Amino acid sequence: MLIQLFVRKGVLRLQKVVELFKNKKIGVKEMVVDNKSYTYVSEVWHDGNLVSILPYKIEEGKQPVFLASWEYYPPHKSDERDKSFELYSITGGMEKNDETPVFTAKRTLLEKIGCEIPEKDFTMLGTSKIKMSDVDIVMFAVDISNYDLELKKTDTEYAEFITIGQLVKSKDTLLHAMVALSVNMGLI
Repeated sequence: MLIQLFVRKGVLRLQKVVELFKNKKIGVKEMVVDNKSYTYVSEVWHDGNLVSILPYKIEEGKQPVFLASWEYYPPHKSDERDKSFELYSITGGMEKNDETPVFTAKRTLLEKIGCEIPEKDFTMLGTSKIKMSDVDIVMFAVDISNYDLELKKTDTEYAEFITIGQLVKSKDTLLHAMVALSVNMGLI
């Protein structure tokens, strides 16, 4: 059990955190603040720090295309016989304490597309949180129009360029948010 004291609106408050479950990947914790209980998932393997990346290509006279990840992820299936892949943003965990978000984004893309993109080419779009979790997500966009890619494929995931129409049909709200932020910032 962890007990912390903190000040909120000039008043000293007591916060108690109890670990209900933990393995090498996740934990479940309960926090009590002002006699109210909050249960949440704690990401152990990357300390709750993720990056999500929107790689895109723009060819003259054409609509931009976006690199996304098609993944088979059984926890999102209501029928265990469903072996279909679903569309997700490209994400990576900050696995080392000294990694910066942009370094993690660069490493994640290298793993996914076999191409090293300089950190200066990444544009930070903002941050997001996942309710009922301690996860912080830093979102990036990166123009990969001028890079030679080596898209990787495994039994459970592969990266592929998609159109805005495919992206809109995706259930991944991070993809939607990153495109909206990229348009708003004038990147695409």
